[in-house]
Amino acid sequence: KSERDAVAWLQRVLSAESADALHVTALWGVECDRTIQVDERIQIVPIENLAESPQKKWLMTPAFRIPPESLGDLLVMTNFSNGHPKTAFTLRYAQAPVIAKGEPALPSQLESLSQLSKDVRLSMTLCCETAPTEALSWEEFIDPDMQRLSMGAMFRTTHEDIQPSARHGSSLLNAETAAGVILKFVSIKDPDIRKLRISVERLNQALRRSNVGDMAVDAVTALDSIMEKEVSSYTMALRVSQLLHEEPDRREEAFAYSRAMLRIRNERIHNGITLESMDILGKDTKSKDIVGRAIGMLREGIRRIVIAQSIPNWTRFDLTGGSRWN
Repeated sequence: KSERDAVAWLQRVLSAESADALHVTALWGVECDRTIQVDERIQIVPIENLAESPQKKWLMTPAFRIPPESLGDLLVMTNFSNGHPKTAFTLRYAQAPVIAKGEPALPSQLESLSQLSKDVRLSMTLCCETAPTEALSWEEFIDPDMQRLSMGAMFRTTHEDIQPSARHGSSLLNAETAAGVILKFVSIKDPDIRKLRISVERLNQALRRSNVGDMAVDAVTALDSIMEKEVSSYTMALRVSQLLHEEPDRREEAFAYSRAMLRIRNERIHNGITLESMDILGKDTKSKDIVGRAIGMLREGIRRIVIAQSIPNWTRFDLTGGSRWN
């Protein structure tokens, strides 16, 4: 490139009032086998499909992977030391101004992007078996000329306080339902979205736990946060069963697993113990299996609420046996 070309480039980028950009978030704990176009703003991609950038190069470098040398290493490794993230999502937006020229960044735009990013990640929890967890996020321009304005490899991370161990692994995102669930979740309004954010965050956190009792504590909090007020464990379990099923036998099973998880939670909170097993419909069942099954039911129940785009009117729900929500 000649000096003339360099001056022309500089004039072009300095005169630009806005430029299309991407907010990129790389995730642990979830994989996708193809690009999923959620809408004109949101796209989920295998991380290999991201545009080349210093951030992607750092994530993909072999030095980033630390192979375990023993079984003990594997047990204490977190996802941060268990290979590179497999999936990312991007949020497209217009960056204006392109160069701040001493002016602070627009706080409303930054806050909006941050909240949308969190909502997308949370809603993905409802479409896989594990906990999508942020690895890194960064911004980049779509136009390569504009991207040359960037200096270094700036990125950020939320530093989740509960990190899943490597044995938690990752699961495949359900591509058939993901786009619809994400779109429904990000369009829910207050006050329901405030409750659902807490609920899905606690569900995500439960999936990152290792202790079964602590998993139950977070999962029950996820359930409790979408109730209109404090209710008995019997009522919560009954509502889960009615939310999921019409058939009496399947309702009985869902009720049994949900109420057992509530008891495991209560024993953990009030007595400081984690029950090893409980009787479920006449069968001795390990607490790990109970909580895992109940969390799966809870995930499906929350997903149905998200698809309906409103939390049930619980009084009407109870009076109709779950056949009518609102």
